[in-house]
Amino acid sequence: MGTLLLSTLPASQCALPNGGSRSTPFRVQLPPGSYRIRCTNDALASTAQFSVTIVAGQTADFRNRPLE
Repeated sequence: MGTLLLSTLPASQCALPNGGSRSTPFRVQLPPGSYRIRCTNDALASTAQFSVTIVAGQTADFRNRPLE
């Protein structure tokens, strides 16, 4: 397993590859692989998608990512 550390500006709700969702900021364990994470802030009509590669034993640091 690897770790994804994600926060967005402004805060958002992100859909995870396992079908769940989390509010930013968050830290989550994921199996190694490549993923697309979609984050939205409905109140501001802002969205962003991030391509994330998870490596076993490492942390993918995606802090302070802007929404569009």
